[in-house]
Amino acid sequence: MNDIERSVFGGSWHGPSLMELLTGVTAEQALAKPIASAHSIWEITLHAAIWMELSKQAIDGHAIPPSNGFHDWIATDGTWEQAQQRLEKAGRQLADAYADADPDEIVPGRHYNFEHLLTGVAQHNTYHAGQILMLKKLL
Repeated sequence: MNDIERSVFGGSWHGPSLMELLTGVTAEQALAKPIASAHSIWEITLHAAIWMELSKQAIDGHAIPPSNGFHDWIATDGTWEQAQQRLEKAGRQLADAYADADPDEIVPGRHYNFEHLLTGVAQHNTYHAGQILMLKKLL
């Protein structure tokens, strides 16, 4: 099991994973903004999925666009179930591709290597899991 898999599906020592935290969250709860200036659980879910999709595409040789070239916070289109499925699929595909990445190779479109990217994605997921945990407590 790698760090991406742990951050999405469970098994980390720090606490619950993204998917574990989303268990039982309703669409209404996922859309709620108990902190007006913060992102919703739904928005965080899609944001995490996007970064895992971009990272998987990078392993496949596609450049990650410049930060000002894409939007990694998107509207909550589709259903809540689809958002959760997107996160799960992105997590599974990136976890499966993890071993295919040469840790020392530079990520297409970036100035850092895959070790930095994949460690960062796992940290990113954990950071957002903490946000989801706090939002759930406020609901």
